[in-house]
Amino acid sequence: MKLSFPKSGLRNPANSRELYLRMEEAVDCDGSECGRAIHDSDGELEPLPPHYHLISFGRFPDAGPRCYAIGG
Repeated sequence: MKLSFPKSGLRNPANSRELYLRMEEAVDCDGSECGRAIHDSDGELEPLPPHYHLISFGRFPDAGPRCYAIGG
């Protein structure tokens, strides 16, 4: 199996000429998307308290998206 990623997914949005930010509610997030994952003793992901996601992406060149947890 071969994994591939677009170049835009590897670039840092802060290095783009245009930086865009978006906030979204993360009521049912288990932390796998935003990097705040907590595992129980069985190795399963535990639900996190409600928080928000800050999504950043850039244009010229295309970059991201990157997801950061806020609050919770």
